[in-house]
Amino acid sequence: MNISKIKYLIVAFYLFQVFYAKSQTDTLVFLNGQTMTGEIKSMDRSVIIIETDYSDSDFKIEWDKLEALNSQRNYLITLSDGRRLTATISTSKKDDLVILKDEDGNTVNTTFNDIVFIKPLKGTFIDRLSASVDLGYSLTKKDNVQQFSGHINLGYLAEKWSASGYYSSIFNSRDSVEDTERNEANISFNVFLRNDWYVLVSNDFLQNDEQKLALRSTFKVGAGYYIVHSNTMYFGLAAGLA
Repeated sequence: MNISKIKYLIVAFYLFQVFYAKSQTDTLVFLNGQTMTGEIKSMDRSVIIIETDYSDSDFKIEWDKLEALNSQRNYLITLSDGRRLTATISTSKKDDLVILKDEDGNTVNTTFNDIVFIKPLKGTFIDRLSASVDLGYSLTKKDNVQQFSGHINLGYLAEKWSASGYYSSIFNSRDSVEDTERNEANISFNVFLRNDWYVLVSNDFLQNDEQKLALRSTFKVGAGYYIVHSNTMYFGLAAGLA
């Protein structure tokens, strides 16, 4: 590799570092006056998670330890009264948090204690999609016991609804014993209504050789209501049919 290519790589790496640092523009201010800058990943159940460029691990911080929060990114924000907003967040005092709605430019004044949930909400479909894949294999020499496993998770988060699904498969093999297989899948939809009401629809699928199940499908639909909905506790009731 010649010197000019090395220079280009150094410049590209530098520009990447500058761009990454600028992308981490979320600022947390603690009660003791210290600040932390990074990228907010979420806030749920009174714990906010932030990623920084000076640590390989995300920081988990108790929500009540913050004095202020500032960010120019859009978030899906759930309030204790059940409202769901797409907004930016900025505040100078803990008791006066201002949420700026992007859709119409209105502002909503609330407090830290009334914020239940925060999740970055980006514009494109791919940005709102989450996915994970797990694969496993184990071998026991005695009786040549082998197990293959796989698990796939998918999720999508929108302002007024969410969807999730998973597929799990386990295959067992052993000498002198018939092979067995178990496959399980689920797809679910949640629609968030006003005043802490929600509707849920899901379908479960199960195939299991050990239980001699060729296919069992369970369809469920119902509605629920959050009796308690705060950043420290969720408590709701739901009813439906399966």
